[in-house]
Amino acid sequence: KSFKLQSLISSFTQPSSVTADLITETILEWIPNDISTLAEFGSGIGQFTLPFLAKGLTVNVFESNELACQLLKLNTQFNKLDQKLSIYNDDFQNNKVTENKNYDAILVNPPRSGLKKFVDEIIKMNAVNIIYVSCFPESLVLDLTKITAAGYQIRNITLVDQFPQTKHFETCVLLQRVDF
Repeated sequence: KSFKLQSLISSFTQPSSVTADLITETILEWIPNDISTLAEFGSGIGQFTLPFLAKGLTVNVFESNELACQLLKLNTQFNKLDQKLSIYNDDFQNNKVTENKNYDAILVNPPRSGLKKFVDEIIKMNAVNIIYVSCFPESLVLDLTKITAAGYQIRNITLVDQFPQTKHFETCVLLQRVDF
């Protein structure tokens, strides 16, 4: 299902609707049917959030950009999907997560810099599934090294040619916690 997303020219969106849909479909395929709660870090205006909500998930969004949070709220209301959504507007990369819930899955979509020290917060949340979307392989590798050392295994990787005729691409990674 596609959704109408309101945005401004200054809002971050994926440059191609075709590849944005491919990324969204990939992520949705990776979300097990038996989960109910998801934390999304770096939601933007709701490209992934709305499909999660449409799937019936309870979603807590952590977004550092105040305008993106306002547009996300508008988009979920417009699409009548705001009942199971909580939005936290904070600099999640430089702060601890004050909402201390257990999540079945976590989606992280950080800026080019990656998660930095926030990777430790993600690991502490101990979710069974982590989905990491990255446009910058260098920071992705650094973060994946820490996540896998903490007991997660890479289960799937999808590369998406988001920026044709350039060296840039989007990487989607599914990680699952390995119980010892």
